[in-house]
Amino acid sequence: MEQLNVKILDRDYKLACKPEEKATLLAAVAMVDQKMHSVREGSKLSGIDRIAVMTALQIAHELITQLSAPAKNLGLDISECQHKIQHIGNVLDAALTPQENLF
Repeated sequence: MEQLNVKILDRDYKLACKPEEKATLLAAVAMVDQKMHSVREGSKLSGIDRIAVMTALQIAHELITQLSAPAKNLGLDISECQHKIQHIGNVLDAALTPQENLF
């Protein structure tokens, strides 16, 4: 485990993480710090616990909104994807059929 010293809303925190998780954890720290500063500046909240709760609600809302968005919001058309998968299957079948005669 690797120890990280980070700052969120002007407070120091020590975190532990696996080396391969360091980059994403630092990105999460930056996101939380930015959102907490935004909540503090955009409201009359002063207690860090209330700012943390409001920030957690914002992040949870964003996540739920993204997870519940249909695939079309991601620029994907399901029928188009199915067609492409079928086409890839046909190409593979055509390429592998001559190989079967070798065995």
